[in-house]
Amino acid sequence: MPRTAGMVALACSWLLTSSASAWNRGEAKRFATLPAGTAHPEGIAVDSIGNVYVADFDVSKSAGPGQLVVFDPSGKNARVVNVAGSSNLLLGLDFHRVGSTVELLVIDFGGQKVLRVDPGTGASTSTARGTSTSRTRSRA
Repeated sequence: MPRTAGMVALACSWLLTSSASAWNRGEAKRFATLPAGTAHPEGIAVDSIGNVYVADFDVSKSAGPGQLVVFDPSGKNARVVNVAGSSNLLLGLDFHRVGSTVELLVIDFGGQKVLRVDPGTGASTSTARGTSTSRTRSRA
């Protein structure tokens, strides 16, 4: 029994040291710098050619439009896209494949909706809308 316990302890120590090294990935390097006027980056997505899209959650403005900042694969600021019909509070975003097309979906927290956004022009349509419901709990 002591030999088995020793083997288990040895195996556990090996697992702990080998899994800990998985977190050592080297020094983090700055990929890009957000342009002036960008408040709080909240969401990030990458398109099929490596452009990086960042959603801005800007509480300093009283209204929209919200903005997406787009960087090319090398981290250069390619453009800022104003999202038509959105609030200034954009959260997550992702590219979603529908059949043979890919759509950019953006969560508009302030507008309580999910927008389908043209990444080039910023034109948008609402795909889903949030609802506010009030629930009361009855006590028996």
